[in-house]
Amino acid sequence: MNNLEHHYIGIDIGGSSIKFGIVTTDGSVVYSSSIPTYSQSSVDVVLERIELAINTCLQFASANKCSIVSIGVGIPGVVTKDGVVVTAPNFNNFHNVDVKSFCESKFSLPIIIDNDATVAGLAEAFLGAGATIDSFLFITLGTGVGGCIIYNGDVYRGVANGAGEIGHIIIYPDAEVQVDKPSFRKGVLEEYVGREGIKEYAKSTFPRFPKSYLLEKDDFDVADISYGANVVKCPHCLHIIGYVGKLLGIAIASALHILDIPTVIIGGGIAQFGEVLFFTIRKVCKERCIPSIASTVQIVPASFSNDSGVLGAAYLAKQLFTSKST
Repeated sequence: MNNLEHHYIGIDIGGSSIKFGIVTTDGSVVYSSSIPTYSQSSVDVVLERIELAINTCLQFASANKCSIVSIGVGIPGVVTKDGVVVTAPNFNNFHNVDVKSFCESKFSLPIIIDNDATVAGLAEAFLGAGATIDSFLFITLGTGVGGCIIYNGDVYRGVANGAGEIGHIIIYPDAEVQVDKPSFRKGVLEEYVGREGIKEYAKSTFPRFPKSYLLEKDDFDVADISYGANVVKCPHCLHIIGYVGKLLGIAIASALHILDIPTVIIGGGIAQFGEVLFFTIRKVCKERCIPSIASTVQIVPASFSNDSGVLGAAYLAKQLFTSKST
């Protein structure tokens, strides 16, 4: 490798795993890996996992003569400009956690922290499906549902740095509040089309589909639902994805009525449900949007799946380094 070229570490923290990698100035990923997040463990455990991910990248860089100049980290939840995670609903007790200060206490390199959906949206904006589009809504589907608004080429962040939280659009206002969750989680989209919500819905509909492909599995996951729908053509799996697509279509229509942005880019692991999912999202969204929006809306898959967060976080790191160098 060219040890004179600048390299950037990108860390993508998800509810299930932490993906990380080393990226060149032109956006090429020269190294990538992942480890479990243990998001339901203590705050200290999650911070230790972040430290391990960065150290693993630095070890690779040292062995392969990569010149690391900065680090970018994407993490779920509302993140302040100072790198404090105000809240991360899918993480245990993650409130007002100063992730940036923790990282700076462990590493001497410049570090920037931002919301995980924002960094994935930046990857699409500069390298992916949004590269030729000035404005779009980016949605990432996984353990949770995250969003990012790109407007006139820049991230629209809102007053408190929390804009784009489409996963908290309320779709069931009369839902019961679960005793172990805060009131702002009542009836929100993420509770139903996040990974665990999809699995719960699948289990609740077993009585309607006694020959479901999923009954062949001791412990199924969303990948099994995708395989069951796209390969086996299981009616139950197709029904589940149709349900997810319907809720997403309604939520996206609601968001577009406020934003009036015609393009929606959808990524993340759940987006791997594929065209079965996208067909329903498009159909429902156009049905529920006012005509001026319905006639122009485009809902497309993200260019990147597994690497979007890593690429976006590395892009932030590149921006940080460039700003400090000028």
